[in-house]
Amino acid sequence: MTLGVAQSFGFSLLQAISSQSWQRGITNFYSESIPFSFSTGQDYAQFCLTLCSSLNIVDSPKILELGAGNGVFAKHFLQQALQSNYNCDYIVSEASKPMVTAFDQLQGLQPFKNVSKKVVDLHDFTLDQSFDIGILNYVLDTFPVYNLQLDHGQLFEWQVTVNVKPDATLTFFNDQQLVTWTANDIETWLSTMTSCNSHLSLLTRVYDCLDIHWTKQGADLTKIDPKGIVQTWLKTQPKTSQGFFNVSSMWWDVLDQLVAQGSDVMTLLFYDFASTTVDHCHTHDQSFGRFGACTFYNVPFFLFETYASLHGLTWMASQFDGAENQIGVLTKLKSNIVTDKIGKLFNQDEPGKATYQCWNNLKLLSSANECKIFIDEANQALTSAQQHDYVWLFTVARTYFDCDMFDQALQAVDQVINQYEFTALNAIVLKSKILRKLKRFDEAYQLVTATLQNIDNYDLLWLENVFICGELNDKQGCFKAVDQYLKTALKKPQWHLVDVYKKLAIVLSAD
Repeated sequence: MTLGVAQSFGFSLLQAISSQSWQRGITNFYSESIPFSFSTGQDYAQFCLTLCSSLNIVDSPKILELGAGNGVFAKHFLQQALQSNYNCDYIVSEASKPMVTAFDQLQGLQPFKNVSKKVVDLHDFTLDQSFDIGILNYVLDTFPVYNLQLDHGQLFEWQVTVNVKPDATLTFFNDQQLVTWTANDIETWLSTMTSCNSHLSLLTRVYDCLDIHWTKQGADLTKIDPKGIVQTWLKTQPKTSQGFFNVSSMWWDVLDQLVAQGSDVMTLLFYDFASTTVDHCHTHDQSFGRFGACTFYNVPFFLFETYASLHGLTWMASQFDGAENQIGVLTKLKSNIVTDKIGKLFNQDEPGKATYQCWNNLKLLSSANECKIFIDEANQALTSAQQHDYVWLFTVARTYFDCDMFDQALQAVDQVINQYEFTALNAIVLKSKILRKLKRFDEAYQLVTATLQNIDNYDLLWLENVFICGELNDKQGCFKAVDQYLKTALKKPQWHLVDVYKKLAIVLSAD
């Protein structure tokens, strides 16, 4: 991760920043505004259950979810499996121990006796038992990649050079003081960033300090494509083909291990930011995206078809029209009946599409009456699973809040928290605001302090605690909350609170 040197995208400082950002755990979803809704919602869980049950591969399959994130997808899948009398053994896994430990705190997973939790790092793993169905939701798009361009039969690589701007500064609160770093300080921190977890909150703001420059050069396939997947695919492409795509040799390493450790009926289900044709991305920067400090990469599902053909496997992918996300299935099964069933499921709308359209239309309305009528009509049209989509419910709650309809807002936000529990951080912040509007300050305080026992590094929770303690005239609590807020402040810190902090310190010392 050298500054000032052209490097392959997935092995550059940008990838290091993204990987380090995830050390914040569940908080990262919220601090970086990552839209994980559709892959954790009931609508998608219902889709996956239908796919798994229609395959009918064994009586009680072993299902392995890799990169399970906040664990809510597993909760929804198992709840619907119970209602449908679908029997399975379910393994929920993540790469880091803290995130696996968090699964134990999800009350919605506790009733199920057929669930086990494991630490599985896909970068280096061995499973202690075989599995029948593997589920990977937005997992492959985080792997380090090479960014490639196909131009009339020739392959090029786009590399990135990262420097710190000479006039860059980063201001933060450290040891009860407001500190400002200059370019040299930032460079020193970045050079040691991967070996320590200090100042993680600065990652969200460091991009404003960076000068990022891209260069195009010939692609070295001996380094990029050691297993020959790209070279095999390239032989089938017409000379007129053009487009941009990513490739990671680690994908094939992971698939090799999953195929080897899966049962004779092994089936893998992928849901990713993905493309099914090489011309999907017309510029190199369309093949990746960024939420805060987190980079994610478009996954070329067309290369997975080549991998499948080389290994005697079956590959199928959705063709959701105009969608950034696609679903893929890789399986050892070869029956036409199986592929027909999968094909029929892929001919349906993308999970989450209906609620996304409702969410988008609701944002266009202005008056409280218009919003109430639209929400009522939308809930009549949506299925029960769609009504419980995170983004839809949160938007409904926020809309009612903005329209001063606090009782309705409270009802909607409680539905979000009921599903996502302590991981619904923004919903918890919103509920606290609603309770404060209703003058129920003690309830707001209990809600926020209980959440902070599980998640203590999300700045908006501490900021909310500042407001609550102010309403309760709790000077000691307010002082602590301001201190913790300033230590964890992310995108737009409210530095005026430093003055509040100092005044409170004087008052408390006098007491």
